[in-house]
Amino acid sequence: MRLKMGARINIGENILVRYFDEKIDLKINGVVVWNSIFSEGVEGGAEANEFIIGIQLASPSLLEAFL
Repeated sequence: MRLKMGARINIGENILVRYFDEKIDLKINGVVVWNSIFSEGVEGGAEANEFIIGIQLASPSLLEAFL
């Protein structure tokens, strides 16, 4: 899984990814396996820095999370 974040999360960090709406509340454990800086120029020449992280989801599989 790949996510864009407002702060750097170090490689090897354990994280909990949560998705919810009115019908579901899904929580999945994972480990950050890579991170990278993502920058886009904004008006006036300033830069907004964000980070992209890659997450390896922990077992059990996503299908088992719905049981």
